[in-house]
Amino acid sequence: NSSVISSEEETKINALAEYMKKNPAVKVSLIGYADVETGNTKINERLSKERSEAVAQMLTSKYGIDASRIVTQGEGVGNMFSEPAWNRISIITIEGTD
Repeated sequence: NSSVISSEEETKINALAEYMKKNPAVKVSLIGYADVETGNTKINERLSKERSEAVAQMLTSKYGIDASRIVTQGEGVGNMFSEPAWNRISIITIEGTD
C-alpha cells in the first residue's frame, strides 16, 4: 500500500531521466498499477495513480525534467503478471524519440 520508490527502482528512473535529458523531444507516459491482493478497488485506483505520480515527481524534482513532458495515470489493479506483487508497478512509455 505504498507509492514510495525503492532504491532498486530509482536506478531505473535515473536511466530514464538521463535518456530524457539527452533527448529533449521525448515525452513519457507513466501508468501506475496495484495488485489485486491488497486493498479494495477504490484504494487500488488511488494507489495506482500515486505510483505514477511518484515517478513523475522524482523526474521533475530530482532530475529537473520539465513536467510538460510527463503524463501520469492510474489503471487500478494490474493483471499482467502471474506473481501478484509484480503487478505493483509503473509502466513507462516513451514517445517522440529523436
